[in-house]
Amino acid sequence: MTNPPSYCENSTITEAWLSIIGMPGPVDKFGASALAHVAMEEIPGLVETPAVAIVTGPTDLIAPFWEKQFSWGADRYAVRFGHRYMSIHFVRRAGSDRYDRFATSLEPWTVKWLELYANALKKAAPSQRVDRIGFGYVNTFNFPLEDFEFPAFFKLDLSLDVEAPNAGLLGLTSSFHFRESTGAYVRIELSAEPRGDETISVVTKVLAELRDLDEVSFADTARLLPLIKDAKAAAKRTFFNFATKRTHDIMGARYDNADPDLG
Repeated sequence: MTNPPSYCENSTITEAWLSIIGMPGPVDKFGASALAHVAMEEIPGLVETPAVAIVTGPTDLIAPFWEKQFSWGADRYAVRFGHRYMSIHFVRRAGSDRYDRFATSLEPWTVKWLELYANALKKAAPSQRVDRIGFGYVNTFNFPLEDFEFPAFFKLDLSLDVEAPNAGLLGLTSSFHFRESTGAYVRIELSAEPRGDETISVVTKVLAELRDLDEVSFADTARLLPLIKDAKAAAKRTFFNFATKRTHDIMGARYDNADPDLG
């Protein structure tokens, strides 16, 4: 396994997100509303998207779920939160800036929302133990369709023989699950679809999760951020080892190793 780049000048990330998911437990009926109220006062331009949550089963052991969703920054950022659940998202919109790096594109908002959660649920947060923390990327590429071969761009060898007149590839999806040597659980999803402009669109989704973190609570903001960075690092390592050097070059990968938290 090679070391991943420290930074990419031509980021192909179209979405990046992190999630903090707790252990099952009783629902705090006012927790999500309290967090929403505090957030509306703290973050200008916060817009709520209507959502519906349906809860069934024993009331003392409810699995985590989100019930509120907000966006801001011209819809480039979104957050979902609810019962022992929070996720923060970056989405690249048409004409908007690329994803820069975690330190500038997501970390400031991650710190902000962790603090808001802990402050809004002061009494409940310490008892809400965290089960898993995830970090994911979606990268989108458009390659010339002529003579396209997966092994040139990704370490994936696929062959397809369709014995039918006028047959052609309409699309492809594939997924892989494994456990990294660091202990992180990783999922890779890949989809490819030819476009009408003689190119093929390839989308990769990588999600890395750290699990069984029941010694950490939603109130432990100082401990949560390093764990989020660990999950991010696992997702980053996985993607860059799945992609070939040719893909690295397309992304403008740089290996200055100045800061391991870049990207």
